[in-house]
Amino acid sequence: MIGMQLQLFDDLPLPPRPSQFCDEITHEIIGKIMNPVLVWMYQGRYSPPPSQIDEVKEDLFTAIQWDDDSYEIAKNLEHAGWDSDSDLVDILDQISYHRLDAHKNLVYNDWILKHGVTPKFSLGEKIGFKFKGKTEIGEIIHVYHDSAKYVIHCSHHGHVKSGAGTHGHVIPFEECFSAEIS
Repeated sequence: MIGMQLQLFDDLPLPPRPSQFCDEITHEIIGKIMNPVLVWMYQGRYSPPPSQIDEVKEDLFTAIQWDDDSYEIAKNLEHAGWDSDSDLVDILDQISYHRLDAHKNLVYNDWILKHGVTPKFSLGEKIGFKFKGKTEIGEIIHVYHDSAKYVIHCSHHGHVKSGAGTHGHVIPFEECFSAEIS
């Protein structure tokens, strides 16, 4: 059953895996792109005084909170009164990379290490998981301990065990459950 692995020591529930769209990650992304954005602004028609930097950060936060697509983010900024151009879009192209990197670090440092998260199942075990609304059964062919995820091979999905091709679905451990197969 889903949720069976979500207990910590002393029967405390495991907090949910941090979202890649959490505020902490969005603030970290802003910290990484703020200088290039300000350089872009100062080279253009708008040079915000130091008293307005917080407003720039708020605009960026709102624009990137739920989006990684640089073009969509630029459109979001235009709705806030910005004059976006290709140079800004080039800066915004880095957001998806920064989000992925920040999320990976947050999951590892503030979830896996802090809570002692260890995937329950091992290589070769058959496990169940939900895929496109349907319960699927597959074999674990790799365990990512640094992200608490499994690579689950499902031959009926066309996965291959060696060579070129898709080897399996990458599924968070907390979304998997034991699958007794006779």
